[in-house]
Amino acid sequence: MSHREGEEESGGGRVEQKLQELHEAIVEGNNKLEAFKEILNEDPKILDRIKVGCFIHTPLHVAAYHGHLEFVKEILKRSPGLVEVQDSRRWSPLHVASARGHLDIVQALVSENPDMCTALDGDARTPLHLAAMKGKKEVLGKLFEASLYGPHELMNVKDVAGNTILHLAVRNKKLQVVKYLLDKIEKAEKTESRINAVNAVNNCGYTAYDIVMESKNDTQELKDIKVTFRKVKAMKAKDLSQGEWLSKKRDILMVVASLIATMAFQAGINPPGGFWQDNTPPHRAGEAIMAYNYPNTYPYFIRANTTGFVASVSTILLLITGWPFKKKFFMWLLVVIMWVTITSIAFTYAFSIVVVSPKGEREPLFHTIVVGAIVWCCVMVSLLIAHTIRVINWWLKTNKGINVWPQIKEFFKSNTSGQGTNSSNGDAHQIELSGQGLQQSSNGEVLQIQLK
Repeated sequence: MSHREGEEESGGGRVEQKLQELHEAIVEGNNKLEAFKEILNEDPKILDRIKVGCFIHTPLHVAAYHGHLEFVKEILKRSPGLVEVQDSRRWSPLHVASARGHLDIVQALVSENPDMCTALDGDARTPLHLAAMKGKKEVLGKLFEASLYGPHELMNVKDVAGNTILHLAVRNKKLQVVKYLLDKIEKAEKTESRINAVNAVNNCGYTAYDIVMESKNDTQELKDIKVTFRKVKAMKAKDLSQGEWLSKKRDILMVVASLIATMAFQAGINPPGGFWQDNTPPHRAGEAIMAYNYPNTYPYFIRANTTGFVASVSTILLLITGWPFKKKFFMWLLVVIMWVTITSIAFTYAFSIVVVSPKGEREPLFHTIVVGAIVWCCVMVSLLIAHTIRVINWWLKTNKGINVWPQIKEFFKSNTSGQGTNSSNGDAHQIELSGQGLQQSSNGEVLQIQLK
């Protein structure tokens, strides 16, 4: 070993020894504060060497862990850069203080460097994640206050598992922290960031609301939290995917409404049968021939066509104005309007076909149209009832936490199985009687053979 290598090894050993002495003084507490200062005075550059060295943790980590504020202040005064140094787990001193719940130390650290509020550890967690996991509500409040980012931006930060601070608070059953976060979300302005904060989905496909609803604990506090989740429009992951489906459906409605509006407009300015070309009384040029040849049918044709045109244009207008059509109720309302539109266009078609058909074909055609209209109306009423039940169930589930759809399914299932059971019992009874008759018949034949 060379002389220079020996000096370096000896120097490294002295640093480790000094570091051990510093750690021991910090652990002892304020009784050793003066001894701690003496060690630093003997070697003023030791904290700087620790900052660039490869150590498991720094004296600032140790002081933050044990909650010794005076040591933290002394270290920050001599080497402020240590606030950014991470340990072997990639925890900064602020991570340690937040997890331990030392509010005064958190205040000292964020005052030195507010950017550390968003520093990530080895699991991509910020100090807010750790405070939420440990139930340190006051620490969360201080971090929100000190950070340069807004509350919703901080709540949207995810760890390696895709969990936000709300996910972790719910998963670790820190209900006071959950209530604090939900209150903060509820009081904030309704923006896209707020929606993402409460409805973020982790890597397992769960929102925080999913985790809450799966809890088997029925305490009053948990029930109140579920109510607060519904107030801030929290949704389950499957409902979020349904919201994307509604968005696609909105685009489809726009296309369909535009096509129907074009059809209705063309039918209105070019009615079947055409226009009169001359001014021979009682008609004038440009008037619809259908209005004179079919005076009873023409008003119904105009009403049906106008209804279809107005309904389709209204749908286009509502979609363009940017109403909150991610809400299921509004999409249901639009679907009902489109049903009215399509039905009106169907009747317009029926009236048009009657007008352009020869007289000899009108009677069988009329019967066909009547049957088609009855079937169409039955289908529309059935769909309307089914969709209305689904919307009512969605409203009850979202606002009251009541899901009636499974009960309806169970009702129909029980009735169907009951009928099947009765039918099976009847068949079995009939088979039993048939068997008895067959047995009696066989006995009779045996008796006749014996008599012979």
